[in-house]
Amino acid sequence: LANGFQRLFSEINPVKDTMERMWTLEFKDFKYGDPYRSVEEAITKGLSYEVPVYAKVQLLNNKTGEIKEQEIFVTDLPIMTNDGVFIFNGVRRVVTHQIVRAEGVLYEESEKLPLRSIYKVRLMPGKGPWYEIDTNRHNVISMRILPKRPKVLITEFLRVLGYETDEEIRNLFKDVDTNEEYKYIDATLARDFTTNKEEAVISIYNKLRPDEAVTWESAEKYIKSNFFSKRRFDLGKIGRYQLNRKLGTTYDVNNEDECVLYPEDIILIVKKLIRVNN
Repeated sequence: LANGFQRLFSEINPVKDTMERMWTLEFKDFKYGDPYRSVEEAITKGLSYEVPVYAKVQLLNNKTGEIKEQEIFVTDLPIMTNDGVFIFNGVRRVVTHQIVRAEGVLYEESEKLPLRSIYKVRLMPGKGPWYEIDTNRHNVISMRILPKRPKVLITEFLRVLGYETDEEIRNLFKDVDTNEEYKYIDATLARDFTTNKEEAVISIYNKLRPDEAVTWESAEKYIKSNFFSKRRFDLGKIGRYQLNRKLGTTYDVNNEDECVLYPEDIILIVKKLIRVNN
């Protein structure tokens, strides 16, 4: 209760107008009022046991710099009684937790061939879409960014992250792509017809949004926002902990700003996928 609303509203905070030029609305602080009634009164009168929630909001005029602050009512929030129940319309209710998947990375077998098994990795955030990076029988590594859209070669995506040349990409994985029979990076580069960052951005964007024309910079921003924008893809504390444990990174799970995905994570995830396939 202490910081739950702050964490919830951080997903949309600050709110900007469509063009992001005129207005910015930011939720600053939240406070809780006293319960409207006692538990006994709520049960007797068929009402809910709840408290009002207020927020201090700040409205910024981006053109003039004028700032206005005001406290507003947000909602009525049901609260738990001392014996661990909620009172809704005079009825005692309890919350039961569902078993849900844990955030993090999961490596699993995707196909069993006569002489070997092929593996894939699933990247699961606390908030945002799941991504799968898989290997096909021809040793090509790719990932699907959007449902029902063509897969993107992992080497194309690495070029977008700044590793533009084939040699740079090979050097990233020279310590793990050592199987003489199955060369995953070489096999993927053989299917990759882009040669630099700009070509890779255009290639990926055309696969994701073939009917839309945008500038090269906007296309790059859109691609990266699918992974590295906290609003669209947030690992959460558990997800960051799992990545730290499985990939050997040391980001602070108690720092919300570090519970995000980094380009380094993508590289380490692919490295481990190659090791598992080997």
